[in-house]
Amino acid sequence: MGRIFRPNFEFEHQLAAGNSQWQLPRKLAQVNARWAQRMISLMSPSDFLWLPEIDLLDGESRERLISECVQRRVTLLEKIDDLDSISEGIELIPWGWSRAMTELASTHGFTYSAPPIETVEWINARGTSFQFEEEWEIAPADCRVIRSLPELLETVQTQDDAVSWLVKAEFSMSSRERLLGRGRQLTVNDQNWAEHRIRDGQLLYFEPWLDRIAEMSMHFQIDENRSVKTLGCTHLHTDAQGRYLGNVAIVKSEEADFLRQWEISYENMSAFAEEAARRGYFGPMSIDAMRYRTSDGTILERPLQDINGRFTMGRCELERASSAGELSE
Repeated sequence: MGRIFRPNFEFEHQLAAGNSQWQLPRKLAQVNARWAQRMISLMSPSDFLWLPEIDLLDGESRERLISECVQRRVTLLEKIDDLDSISEGIELIPWGWSRAMTELASTHGFTYSAPPIETVEWINARGTSFQFEEEWEIAPADCRVIRSLPELLETVQTQDDAVSWLVKAEFSMSSRERLLGRGRQLTVNDQNWAEHRIRDGQLLYFEPWLDRIAEMSMHFQIDENRSVKTLGCTHLHTDAQGRYLGNVAIVKSEEADFLRQWEISYENMSAFAEEAARRGYFGPMSIDAMRYRTSDGTILERPLQDINGRFTMGRCELERASSAGELSE
């Protein structure tokens, strides 16, 4: 059976839309186009890559994408009409499963195997990591749920002038869908951002800005029979504002020592992956952890910093390094 990959990097926005009809904004379409090349590392010869947003790429980027598809013997599809000619017996593989993706598969007659969307939403929701951090007593100090704008204003006004903080939406991703602030001030734009999401029924999550020492990602694959496989781990690099920069795969000969350094995170990550499998999730999962320093100099780990029930850039890098033979070095 052939496979068609769809880089729906707007996945979290699709989850946030719930049962509402999803329309892809141009800004997110540009993200799909810009990052599509990364997904090729997940693919095999004879697979299809469907990217209707390809016209949003500049000439150089487009040629680079086409060249890599040719090199990996992947067929690039650009127009929606192209789908109807290959849909029979083709399995849809999206970046992440959402209602929009199951509808896409049904509309075009693709076969697909998707976990329950309610479980996907549960895994990727910020409230889930918040809940487990609280229950397992691994949450950084001063994290809290925000249910109203007055509650957010009150929380911000209790902060020290020199303290930075974050407010994350229910389905935040990388450095998007969040507020990064400092001290006791909340701008009008920030208030509007928060009020809009609260009005839509979302909870928000306030947390301190942590003094980051290092970050890592652990990558799992969960089978439909609930078997959890640990694929490997990667260094995670972000900039001073927490924006994603890249991942570097850990070679197999160094993996055991690396995991000993992250023992607390690894134990909690593995436990969560088993819980996700028990609840019926299957497919790719990556979890990010952070090592940070508190104000008194204590070094702690945040094992469930981000939970992603989907493919991730780190998983793409792990697959690229594996296929290039770099993990055995």
